[in-house]
Amino acid sequence: MIELRGRGRSGIDRLLAVIAGSELGRGGHSYLERTFLELMDELGFEHPATQQVLAQRKKRLVRVDCHFPGTNVVVELLGYQFHRTPMQMQEDAERVNRLQLDGYVVMQFTYTDVVTRSTVMRETLAEALRRSDVQ
Repeated sequence: MIELRGRGRSGIDRLLAVIAGSELGRGGHSYLERTFLELMDELGFEHPATQQVLAQRKKRLVRVDCHFPGTNVVVELLGYQFHRTPMQMQEDAERVNRLQLDGYVVMQFTYTDVVTRSTVMRETLAEALRRSDVQ
């Protein structure tokens, strides 16, 4: 896209700035994911891979919010925007069940866990990662 800059292409610099500051450009798919990743950096945790496809359920791919490379630990972040309707809750349950059957340890953290209860979340995640190293 950078090569598109030039005469007659007004707005490209602004578009590039928007992309650079976008959710995906900052490593997260949502505000909650970005906040979680920033918290992982602050707490000294290894940065997880985000939006990873780890399994298949029926004919659909199972994509997770975060997966810690070299472990079987997956983190699903449950924000209010994408996890509140009955259909979304059903899909979440099916996804977690598939991952657990495939041997993953699925940790689910809510907005409240990440934003206001980060100490409890950190301790829980650290335990999951320690146990993963033992196995």
